[in-house]
Amino acid sequence: MHRALLLPGLLLLAFTPDQRDRPRDHLLWPEHPTLAWSDFKGDPGTLPEGFAAITHTEISASYATDASGVRTHVECWFVPTLSPVSRTGRTSTMLLQHEQGHFDLTEVHARKLRQAFADAKLTRADAAQRVAALADSVTRALDARQDMYDQGTHYGRDEAEQAAWSTRIGRELDGLAAWAVKDR
Repeated sequence: MHRALLLPGLLLLAFTPDQRDRPRDHLLWPEHPTLAWSDFKGDPGTLPEGFAAITHTEISASYATDASGVRTHVECWFVPTLSPVSRTGRTSTMLLQHEQGHFDLTEVHARKLRQAFADAKLTRADAAQRVAALADSVTRALDARQDMYDQGTHYGRDEAEQAAWSTRIGRELDGLAAWAVKDR
């Protein structure tokens, strides 16, 4: 299962000019793209009945304007303290693969948002309105994909479907490699 916060759905979009204030416990995609059960530090007592793990991810998006135009910044985060796993869940490599897929899907959509910002050719006059509209569109698309992923894999319990989705998501990441964060 996937969980994030704010906006209608499962995604945090923070429009702030400076990302240096991000909590230190958040794991940034290019620095920590592969999850381990030790990354899940949320309280297992918060898990809904029937769930063995929840992956909480965020996309932060910001923009700034100056004389040269508009600069955008998009990051994909995993939030350990809001990502619980049960004691029995920690023993399942298939469940970890499923939870990794949620983080990977969030990165796919972070890359799509970077691409959308670049393609939009934002101007100082329209940046606020267009950034919000693009972020909302990507948020809705991510929400839908996360739901499709959970339904399609039966929450990671269908091994064949899980493998197919993992391959599909990997291809999407590869196809959007030009929009990955290269340097921090």
